[in-house]
Amino acid sequence: MKEEILKKYNVNSIEELPINYGGLVFAEGEKITTKIFGEKFEELIKIYQNQNKVSEFLGFANPYLAMRNMSMGFSGSSFSDAVSFQRQAEKYRYDRTQYLNKLQQEEIKYYKESQKERTQRINNELLKQMPPFKYQHFSTYEILKEQILGISAFVFMLFALFLAANYIQKNSNKFL
Repeated sequence: MKEEILKKYNVNSIEELPINYGGLVFAEGEKITTKIFGEKFEELIKIYQNQNKVSEFLGFANPYLAMRNMSMGFSGSSFSDAVSFQRQAEKYRYDRTQYLNKLQQEEIKYYKESQKERTQRINNELLKQMPPFKYQHFSTYEILKEQILGISAFVFMLFALFLAANYIQKNSNKFL
């Protein structure tokens, strides 16, 4: 990486670079580790989603599971909500870190061991330019789409209950 950067800026040493080399190294390291984390995170999420599908299908046999899954979905506390929050927070963390790395590259001079004074400050206004984290909840349509299996299981249970009640009513004299 070092040789590529020196060649790109047509200089012979890190000290001659118009930007802070440390910021470049941090940015590249962040990019690599975030990619690895993202891949492993998505693998894990797929496993959890497959496990949760079992619970969703069991909602056809157990109304508690159907209601629980729907309740969690509509209240914003489902597994999908947790994963969505994690993804958005991770993207925000990555973007913020890369912004800070960019500031380090552009606003802080490269430190040489021979220098006595190492204290440098970034203008506070530059730090304030990064917007705060704002979680974007699922839309009503997305929630309904996500909960279609639970809703179907609940409707199935109501229909089965209606059929059973109707059968019992028609045949009540046989049970007495």
